Amino acid sequence: MSAAVRRIAELDHVTPDYIIAQTRRLEGEGRYSPGLLIKVIRDGDPIPPKYLPSKAEPEPDPEPLPQPEDPGPQADPSVNAPASPNGTTAVRAWEMTLTQLQREMPKSAFETWVRDSRLIAFLNGSFVVYVGDAYARDWLESRLTSTITRLLTGICNRHIEVKFTCASAVLDR
Repeated sequence: MSAAVRRIAELDHVTPDYIIAQTRRLEGEGRYSPGLLIKVIRDGDPIPPKYLPSKAEPEPDPEPLPQPEDPGPQADPSVNAPASPNGTTAVRAWEMTLTQLQREMPKSAFETWVRDSRLIAFLNGSFVVYVGDAYARDWLESRLTSTITRLLTGICNRHIEVKFTCASAVLDR
Protein backbone atom coordinates (compact mmCIF):
# COMPACT_ATOMS: atom_id res chain seq x y z
CA MET A 1 0.00 0.00 0.00
CA SER A 2 1.43 3.41 -0.90
CA ALA A 3 2.15 6.01 1.75
CA ALA A 4 -0.54 8.29 0.28
CA VAL A 5 -3.18 5.57 0.54
CA ARG A 6 -2.12 4.81 4.14
CA ARG A 7 -2.40 8.49 5.08
CA ILE A 8 -5.85 8.68 3.51
CA ALA A 9 -7.05 5.62 5.40
CA GLU A 10 -6.10 7.39 8.65
CA LEU A 11 -8.26 10.47 7.94
CA ASP A 12 -11.39 10.76 10.08
CA HIS A 13 -13.74 11.76 7.25
CA VAL A 14 -12.87 8.78 5.03
CA THR A 15 -15.51 6.06 4.92
CA PRO A 16 -16.27 3.56 2.17
CA ASP A 17 -19.37 5.60 1.25
CA TYR A 18 -17.26 8.76 0.98
CA ILE A 19 -14.75 7.06 -1.34
CA ILE A 20 -17.54 5.60 -3.50
CA ALA A 21 -19.32 8.96 -3.69
CA GLN A 22 -16.11 10.79 -4.67
CA THR A 23 -15.39 8.15 -7.32
CA ARG A 24 -18.92 8.57 -8.74
CA ARG A 25 -18.51 12.35 -8.70
CA LEU A 26 -15.22 12.28 -10.62
CA GLU A 27 -16.53 9.70 -13.10
CA GLY A 28 -19.70 11.79 -13.60
CA GLU A 29 -17.53 14.84 -14.31
CA GLY A 30 -15.43 12.80 -16.75
CA ARG A 31 -12.19 13.40 -14.91
CA TYR A 32 -11.58 10.26 -12.84
CA SER A 33 -8.05 9.07 -12.19
CA PRO A 34 -6.64 7.31 -9.14
CA GLY A 35 -4.27 10.22 -8.43
CA LEU A 36 -7.06 12.79 -8.57
CA LEU A 37 -9.27 10.60 -6.37
CA ILE A 38 -6.50 10.45 -3.73
CA LYS A 39 -6.06 14.25 -3.88
CA VAL A 40 -9.81 14.91 -3.59
CA ILE A 41 -10.15 12.53 -0.64
CA ARG A 42 -7.03 13.89 1.09
CA ASP A 43 -8.30 17.46 0.69
CA GLY A 44 -11.74 16.52 2.03
CA ASP A 45 -13.65 18.00 -0.92
CA PRO A 46 -17.41 18.20 -0.30
CA ILE A 47 -19.65 15.80 -2.22
CA PRO A 48 -22.67 17.05 -4.16
CA PRO A 49 -25.80 15.27 -2.84
CA LYS A 50 -26.53 13.60 -6.17
CA TYR A 51 -23.39 11.46 -5.73
CA LEU A 52 -24.17 10.34 -2.17
CA PRO A 53 -25.43 6.77 -1.81
CA SER A 54 -29.16 6.51 -1.37
CA LYS A 55 -30.07 5.06 2.02
CA ALA A 56 -33.69 4.59 0.92
CA GLU A 57 -32.86 1.94 -1.69
CA PRO A 58 -30.87 -0.91 -0.17
CA GLU A 59 -29.53 -3.55 -2.51
CA PRO A 60 -32.15 -6.29 -2.82
CA ASP A 61 -31.23 -9.70 -1.50
CA PRO A 62 -30.94 -12.38 -4.14
CA GLU A 63 -33.85 -14.78 -4.56
CA PRO A 64 -33.92 -17.50 -1.92
CA LEU A 65 -32.20 -20.64 -3.09
CA PRO A 66 -34.64 -23.39 -4.05
CA GLN A 67 -34.20 -26.77 -2.43
CA PRO A 68 -32.59 -29.34 -4.72
CA GLU A 69 -34.79 -32.05 -6.19
CA ASP A 70 -32.22 -34.76 -5.37
CA PRO A 71 -31.66 -34.47 -1.63
CA GLY A 72 -28.60 -36.73 -1.76
CA PRO A 73 -27.03 -37.99 1.45
CA GLN A 74 -28.11 -36.63 4.81
CA ALA A 75 -25.91 -33.89 6.22
CA ASP A 76 -23.56 -34.91 9.01
CA PRO A 77 -24.18 -33.18 12.38
CA SER A 78 -20.73 -31.62 11.96
CA VAL A 79 -22.23 -28.98 9.63
CA ASN A 80 -23.74 -27.32 12.72
CA ALA A 81 -20.34 -27.04 14.42
CA PRO A 82 -18.64 -23.64 14.63
CA ALA A 83 -16.37 -23.15 11.63
CA SER A 84 -14.95 -19.82 12.72
CA PRO A 85 -13.61 -18.21 15.90
CA ASN A 86 -16.70 -15.96 16.03
CA GLY A 87 -19.02 -18.99 16.17
CA THR A 88 -20.36 -19.01 12.61
CA THR A 89 -21.50 -22.55 11.87
CA ALA A 90 -20.25 -24.39 8.83
CA VAL A 91 -23.74 -24.53 7.32
CA ARG A 92 -24.19 -20.75 7.80
CA ALA A 93 -20.76 -20.09 6.23
CA TRP A 94 -21.78 -22.26 3.25
CA GLU A 95 -25.08 -20.36 2.88
CA MET A 96 -23.18 -17.05 2.93
CA THR A 97 -20.80 -18.39 0.28
CA LEU A 98 -23.71 -19.47 -1.94
CA THR A 99 -25.29 -16.02 -1.60
CA GLN A 100 -22.01 -14.35 -2.62
CA LEU A 101 -21.55 -16.71 -5.57
CA GLN A 102 -25.12 -16.02 -6.67
CA ARG A 103 -24.31 -12.30 -6.75
CA GLU A 104 -20.99 -12.73 -8.58
CA MET A 105 -21.75 -15.42 -11.16
CA PRO A 106 -23.91 -15.29 -14.27
CA LYS A 107 -27.36 -16.56 -13.32
CA SER A 108 -27.26 -19.46 -15.79
CA ALA A 109 -23.89 -20.71 -14.51
CA PHE A 110 -24.97 -20.44 -10.88
CA GLU A 111 -28.23 -22.30 -11.50
CA THR A 112 -26.55 -25.00 -13.57
CA TRP A 113 -23.53 -25.74 -11.39
CA VAL A 114 -23.89 -24.31 -7.89
CA ARG A 115 -27.55 -23.95 -6.90
CA ASP A 116 -28.17 -27.59 -5.96
CA SER A 117 -24.91 -28.12 -4.08
CA ARG A 118 -25.20 -28.93 -0.37
CA LEU A 119 -22.80 -28.97 2.51
CA ILE A 120 -22.87 -32.50 3.91
CA ALA A 121 -19.91 -32.43 6.33
CA PHE A 122 -17.38 -30.17 7.99
CA LEU A 123 -14.31 -32.14 9.05
CA ASN A 124 -10.99 -30.75 10.28
CA GLY A 125 -11.37 -27.45 8.43
CA SER A 126 -12.67 -29.11 5.24
CA PHE A 127 -16.08 -28.41 3.79
CA VAL A 128 -17.45 -31.51 2.03
CA VAL A 129 -19.98 -30.41 -0.58
CA TYR A 130 -22.39 -32.77 -2.34
CA VAL A 131 -23.35 -32.15 -5.98
CA GLY A 132 -25.67 -34.20 -8.16
CA ASP A 133 -23.24 -35.82 -10.61
CA ALA A 134 -19.60 -36.32 -11.50
CA TYR A 135 -19.73 -33.74 -14.30
CA ALA A 136 -20.89 -31.00 -11.89
CA ARG A 137 -18.25 -32.11 -9.36
CA ASP A 138 -15.50 -31.88 -11.99
CA TRP A 139 -16.74 -28.49 -13.22
CA LEU A 140 -16.79 -27.05 -9.70
CA GLU A 141 -13.37 -28.51 -8.84
CA SER A 142 -11.76 -27.06 -11.95
CA ARG A 143 -13.43 -23.65 -12.00
CA LEU A 144 -14.61 -22.62 -8.53
CA THR A 145 -12.51 -24.36 -5.89
CA SER A 146 -10.14 -21.42 -5.43
CA THR A 147 -12.99 -18.87 -5.35
CA ILE A 148 -15.03 -20.89 -2.87
CA THR A 149 -11.95 -21.54 -0.72
CA ARG A 150 -11.17 -17.80 -0.70
CA LEU A 151 -14.77 -16.90 0.26
CA LEU A 152 -14.97 -19.50 3.03
CA THR A 153 -11.53 -18.58 4.38
CA GLY A 154 -12.68 -14.96 4.60
CA ILE A 155 -15.98 -15.85 6.26
CA CYS A 156 -14.44 -18.32 8.71
CA ASN A 157 -11.29 -16.27 9.34
CA ARG A 158 -9.13 -19.40 9.08
CA HIS A 159 -7.72 -21.65 6.37
CA ILE A 160 -10.45 -23.78 4.79
CA GLU A 161 -10.39 -26.57 2.22
CA VAL A 162 -13.28 -27.55 -0.02
CA LYS A 163 -13.94 -31.05 -1.31
CA PHE A 164 -16.71 -31.89 -3.75
CA THR A 165 -18.43 -35.24 -3.87
CA CYS A 166 -21.31 -36.66 -5.91
CA ALA A 167 -23.81 -39.49 -5.91
CA SER A 168 -21.45 -41.94 -7.62
CA ALA A 169 -18.68 -41.19 -5.11
CA VAL A 170 -21.08 -41.58 -2.17
CA LEU A 171 -22.35 -44.91 -3.54
CA ASP A 172 -18.79 -46.22 -3.98
CA ARG A 173 -18.02 -45.94 -0.27
